[in-house]
Amino acid sequence: RNGMAIVRPPGHHAMKEEFCGYCYFGNVAIAAQLALDKYHLKRILVLDWDVHHGQGSQFKFYNDPRVLFVSIH
Repeated sequence: RNGMAIVRPPGHHAMKEEFCGYCYFGNVAIAAQLALDKYHLKRILVLDWDVHHGQGSQFKFYNDPRVLFVSIH
């Protein structure tokens, strides 16, 4: 199974305990976590293409080997 989603706004600055960059929810991170939990995906690539680094999404999946987070800024 393969899939792709183009999401705007990404919410990529939202942190676990604080709001950053006007991001309150990490939309992409929430969707990726749901895909891992509900559909038992083995790998997910999050490609963050923005003028700022998506630190919220990075921190969410930093220690999860199933998720590769790439930020192009």
